[in-house]
Amino acid sequence: VSTAAIWGVCTWVGATLGAQLPEWLDLTFIVPVVFLAILAPMLRTRRDLVVGGVAAGVALACHALPFGLGLMVGASVGIALGLVLERRAP
Repeated sequence: VSTAAIWGVCTWVGATLGAQLPEWLDLTFIVPVVFLAILAPMLRTRRDLVVGGVAAGVALACHALPFGLGLMVGASVGIALGLVLERRAP
């Protein structure tokens, strides 16, 4: 079975079942949770934890930005801080 077929079936299932969900079930938290699940295993050193913590703090502080931009701002700040700290490392 090809990846494209699996992707197509999963997309169809998600669209079909997603339309059945009640309106009171707010799933807007899913994107940050998936983002965290992808990044959490990469946090191995103290520097990684500091950068992740700062990025998370900025994302939370910017949560009121429109279009979910708080997550993107937090990620951008984390990337910039990571680059700065990596250049300073011996």
